[in-house]
Amino acid sequence: MRSDPGQRSVIPALTGLRIVAALAVVAFHLREEPLAGLLPGLAQQLDFAVYGGLGVDLFFTLSGFILSLNYLDAFARLRRRALVRFLCMRLARIYPVHVVTLLAMVVIVAVTPEVATTASGGEVYSAEAFVANVFLVQAWGTSDFTWNYPAWSISAEWFAYLVFPFLAFVMCRWGLARATWAYAGLVVTVVGGIAALATSAGSGFEPLIRVATEFSTGCLLYVLHRETPLGQGLAAGARLAVILAASIVLTVALDGNLYTLAPALALVIWGIARTRGPLARLLSSRSMVFGGEASYALYMTHVVVITALSHLLPTADYTHEQLFIRIAVTGVYVASIAVVALLTYKYVERPARRWIRRQLSSD
Repeated sequence: MRSDPGQRSVIPALTGLRIVAALAVVAFHLREEPLAGLLPGLAQQLDFAVYGGLGVDLFFTLSGFILSLNYLDAFARLRRRALVRFLCMRLARIYPVHVVTLLAMVVIVAVTPEVATTASGGEVYSAEAFVANVFLVQAWGTSDFTWNYPAWSISAEWFAYLVFPFLAFVMCRWGLARATWAYAGLVVTVVGGIAALATSAGSGFEPLIRVATEFSTGCLLYVLHRETPLGQGLAAGARLAVILAASIVLTVALDGNLYTLAPALALVIWGIARTRGPLARLLSSRSMVFGGEASYALYMTHVVVITALSHLLPTADYTHEQLFIRIAVTGVYVASIAVVALLTYKYVERPARRWIRRQLSSD
C-alpha cells in the first residue's frame, strides 16, 4: 500500500458510483421542483426518488473508503506537515466550488429579495449563516440547511476530514488482527451510530453523527477490503451482510429515520470494489467515470440552478399550459442543471484544484 498522498489510487467503478449518488440527490430535489408542479403524474411515478437523499449517505461511506485507500498508511505516524498537507488537499477538492456556489446564492438573494422572504424564519439567508458557511461549520450543531443547502454535507465532510488522520493512526496500530478489529469496529459503529441517530433526530448534531457513522463505516470497510484475500471475499461479504442486516432490524426497532439504513450501502461498495461483473464494468466505463469526476459540481450547483430558475421561469406560470410546453420547461431545468455542472467542473473545480495543488507542491 502506497503512503504517498500525492499519488492517487483509483477504483474506477467506485468513481462511476459517485454519479449515481449525485443523480439520486438531484432526482430527489427535481421531484419537488419542477416536476410536482409541471408533471405531477411523473412526479408520482418517481416515488422512489424520496430515497434519493441516501445518495448523500453513499457519498459519506464512499469518502471514508476512498480516503483510506489513498491516505491510510500516510498516517501510520502523525506528522504536522502531513496533516497540514492532507487538509489543504481536501480543501482544494471541496472549497472552490463551495465558495462559488455560495456567492452565486448571494447574488440570487440580492437580485430577487423575495427568495429571502420565503425562507422560514429569515434564518436561511442570514449573515450569521453566511459566515458559518464560509468556515464550513454550518452543520456543526447549528441550522444546517442554509444558503446553498446541499453544502451542509460538505460541512459535515470537513468535520470527517479533520478527524480522519487520527482514525487512520489508530487503524494502523491494529497490526495482524486488523480484520478482526475492523469487524468489531463495524459492529460498534453501525449499532452505536444508528442508536445515536434515532435518538438525536431533529437535533443540531444529527449531521455530525450521520457523517461520523457512515464515514467510519467506509474507513473500516476499506480495511476489510485490503485485509481480505480475493478468494475469501464472499465469506467476508456474508459476515458484513449479517452485521448490516442487524442494523436494519435495529433501525425498525428504534423507528429510526430513513438514512439510518445507509450503512447497508456498504454492501454495494464492497461488491463493486471486489468484483468485475457487469455492474462494475458499467460503472468503470469512460462516461460513468467522467460523470463521477463531475458529480461534485453537479451536487453543489443543482439547487443554485433550481433556485434561480424558480424565479426566472416559475413553474406556477405553466401548470395549466399544454403538455409539450410543460415538458419543455422541465427540459430547461434539467438541461440548465447539466450545463452549469459541466461548466463549473471544467472552469472552476479542476483549474482551482490544480492551482492549489501546484502551490502545495512548490512549498
